Amino acid sequence: MSLVGKRLPDVELGFMQGDTCVNKKLSEIIGMDRTFLFGVPQAFSPICSNNHLPVIIQNFDGFIKANFEQVCIIAPDNP
Repeated sequence: MSLVGKRLPDVELGFMQGDTCVNKKLSEIIGMDRTFLFGVPQAFSPICSNNHLPVIIQNFDGFIKANFEQVCIIAPDNP
């Protein structure tokens, strides 16, 4: 589902800072930057690691050329 131009709910997410997981609101993580936000079904699973993540990495320069300031990936099972 595309939410281009829509404001996301300001939910609280676990966010890694070094080796520590801290809770932050989505607005604190992405701020007002133009962000390409991906959701994957399970972090570090074979499907994620072999299928999803390589596509994101391969297209990273394209996101930057499309004026995205950051690329974020969220997974429901890991911070």
